Amino acid sequence: MDWITLTRTEIEADALPPVCMECGEDAPVRVNRTFGVTPFWLEPFSALAELFIGLLPGLIVGGAAVGLFRRETRISCPFCERHANHWARPYHRALLWSLLCGLAGAGLGWLGAGWFGAEGAAVVWAILGTSFGAGSLAALAGLATGASCIDASAANRAGVRLQHVSPRFVDAMNRVRDAGPPTRLGDEPSVLAERGKRALDVAVSSVSGLLTRGSGNPDAGR
Repeated sequence: MDWITLTRTEIEADALPPVCMECGEDAPVRVNRTFGVTPFWLEPFSALAELFIGLLPGLIVGGAAVGLFRRETRISCPFCERHANHWARPYHRALLWSLLCGLAGAGLGWLGAGWFGAEGAAVVWAILGTSFGAGSLAALAGLATGASCIDASAANRAGVRLQHVSPRFVDAMNRVRDAGPPTRLGDEPSVLAERGKRALDVAVSSVSGLLTRGSGNPDAGR
């Protein structure tokens, strides 16, 4: 996977190419996602605040610091239909595996209790514990997979850097940049031309009105 820095102008102009950010295929779907970046020193600061001024005041101070220093950017991300649930898919998979492991363990434990009777209690608990452990590992694996999803690694007023994106999306974005700088929504050439024409008409009308009033009053210059 690759990374790319998107400028604020590109984001506001929705200049991202219709290429899936995960696989690089055609992307007919747009998914709005808010990317947030927290300064590296903010978590130690919050922990120290909780240590020295107490848990509740520390949480309040830490929350205020997050609100002040965390930078968030909302981006309309292109995805193909297969990867439209890019950020939810790993967690859905982890939840499914956890439920399956739990159900399997409960079923085997019930059968073991029926087969071995009271003497099989240890076997039942061992099966349930193994199933719980397997479900926990599956959940952790899903969370680890989620950590490799597209995310922001840096952000400032100029733009945001995204990591774990498809190299084909990066290539498509570079081709868009080679074609020329993006324009903001509402600033397309036709809109700009119309605005210029209206401004010119207003200026001409104002000058004509001044000349007309000046020529109609012979004492205007006295």
